[in-house]
Amino acid sequence: MDREKIREIFDSLGDRIADLVDDLNPKRRSGYFEIDCPECGEKGRAYLYLPNRKYPEPRIKCNRGSCGYSSSLLDYYAQKNGISFWDAVSSLARAEGVDLEISPEAKASWERKQTEKEILERVQDFFEGTLWSPEGKETLDYLRTRGYSDEEIKAMGLGCFPGAGKTLSFLGEIQGGTPEALSYAITGGGSRGDYKLVFPYRAPDGTISTFLGRLTRPLQEGEKEADKYKPLGEYAGVKAAPFGAHALRGDAAILVEGQLDALAAGAAGIAN
Repeated sequence: MDREKIREIFDSLGDRIADLVDDLNPKRRSGYFEIDCPECGEKGRAYLYLPNRKYPEPRIKCNRGSCGYSSSLLDYYAQKNGISFWDAVSSLARAEGVDLEISPEAKASWERKQTEKEILERVQDFFEGTLWSPEGKETLDYLRTRGYSDEEIKAMGLGCFPGAGKTLSFLGEIQGGTPEALSYAITGGGSRGDYKLVFPYRAPDGTISTFLGRLTRPLQEGEKEADKYKPLGEYAGVKAAPFGAHALRGDAAILVEGQLDALAAGAAGIAN
């Protein structure tokens, strides 16, 4: 299944896309639906963004900084109805008369990618949990010294990297002992031990490409300003789009100095 097939399904649905989130009280706006957030429950604070040529899959995103809920509409629809992602896509395609023409190999590849997305989100939860554990104390103290409140730190989705070994062990636990499938996300982790402060680098569709690490110690001899941040993995998607591109809507964008500034602005409710 390719992006054009997804686009075809939602083009056929048109404004009936709101029926998929009827439990969230959708209200039509220009280019999106205003909805209640499925995560924090705040009324009218989330948006269902309609598909376009660049982003064919509609997404739900909460605009409340302390929540930050983000999900594809298909993932939400599948979870709400207690069915698999594939069953959700297939049922919508059948209802709209769209022929998916999917081979077993393509279906398996699609399902594997969906599983990878879910696992990377669990790794993000692992990093966030580590930050608030005894192992994350040094990193947490660094953030507090920089002036971030605990509420801001949580809203920004910041975490602590406990090292490649412990992270790969966690991957092995949640993948049944086969961490290799997603090790690309932290392949550089063995040489990133000093990059304790971590946060996700998201693709334009909101899914995690890899994780960025930041030094929490002063630069050492031979290190440059550019060395303050490095991805834990050398995944090509890191340079495919500007940091924060997944949060952009419309024609305006606010340019800030660094990634932490972008995360802080989003946590404070500043859009784009």
